[in-house]
Amino acid sequence: QQLVTDNGMNISADVAVSDDGARVAIVQTISRDYLYWPEDDASQWNNDVYLWISEDGGETWDWDNPINVTDFAMPNPDLLPDTVAADVDTFRTYTDANVYFDHNDVLHVAFTTPGYFHFQGTITYTSNIYHWDEETATTTKLADGQFWNYARPGAWQLIVERPSMYQDPVTGI
Repeated sequence: QQLVTDNGMNISADVAVSDDGARVAIVQTISRDYLYWPEDDASQWNNDVYLWISEDGGETWDWDNPINVTDFAMPNPDLLPDTVAADVDTFRTYTDANVYFDHNDVLHVAFTTPGYFHFQGTITYTSNIYHWDEETATTTKLADGQFWNYARPGAWQLIVERPSMYQDPVTGI
């Protein structure tokens, strides 16, 4: 057992193994507060999604160079993490992430985001689920919880929460 990162958020990690066992992936949300403002307390609402992949069944890992799935713009370190200027071109993830290898050995990541109200620069109590895959490296919204305030992500489990992927082996869906 090896520590992947001491900056990961609680309940946010997931592990996937390809059908043949050759590829192993770990996904984890890491607080932007830890990364850019280490003197501040971390926030479960303000995370990036990081991914580590081993191509030899988990024997070797490049822990120092994870894939930043969300690839958010670098915030201005002179600003507080909750200012509009630091987050104007991005959204934030909550501490939910799921990683999955489909039957064609394509890696998929799904994660939850709270809503963000740009004009007031505040988090909204709504929830969305997004998907990313290694073939396209694009992010697509899978579920939209913006229609209902207090559809919060996380332990509240109200409407749009906790992504979990599966592929039907017969239909491929």
